Amino acid sequence: MKLVTVKSYSELPCKDQATDQVKAWTMNAGLKVGDQVGVREGYGGTYRYYLVKLVAVDHTKQRRLVVDRSFTYAGKSYYRNGKNCKHPTGQTMLVATTSEVVTAANEDWHVVMFI
Repeated sequence: MKLVTVKSYSELPCKDQATDQVKAWTMNAGLKVGDQVGVREGYGGTYRYYLVKLVAVDHTKQRRLVVDRSFTYAGKSYYRNGKNCKHPTGQTMLVATTSEVVTAANEDWHVVMFI
């Protein structure tokens, strides 16, 4: 585990990944079953990043993305904008697999925000 402190959202590994940007990425990245995607799980000002595999793409009419594991406050299914289908107002979100997100996931970063 590596403790990383940040002072604003702009310092997070998934900075610039609002729902509009995530939706554009999921629609244009050519995602397919077996691809790795990032998931950001947040709680109480702390964030963790995970790499998960897609097990279904374009699931149902809503074209949902389904990953290979669920999280504490979220299920396995995500809308194209990154929000979790089980808890769309929660802090667990699908994010683009950028180099920063991959590093945070592989090094088991625990990101704590102090504002």
